[in-house]
Amino acid sequence: MFSVDTYAPLDVPKQIDDNIWIIDGPVIGFQNFGFSMPFPTRMTIVRLSGNRLFVH
Repeated sequence: MFSVDTYAPLDVPKQIDDNIWIIDGPVIGFQNFGFSMPFPTRMTIVRLSGNRLFVH
């Protein structure tokens, strides 16, 4: 089985620049063709002009 380190704290916005935040989430299991591996999750938020947000 694979091991994946996470970046604490989870589920908390971490500001990495004036208009960019990341939110690390839990590790989920990914299964395909009988093969299983961990898959870390992360969301990125970017504040655009006019206070619009881009969420990835």
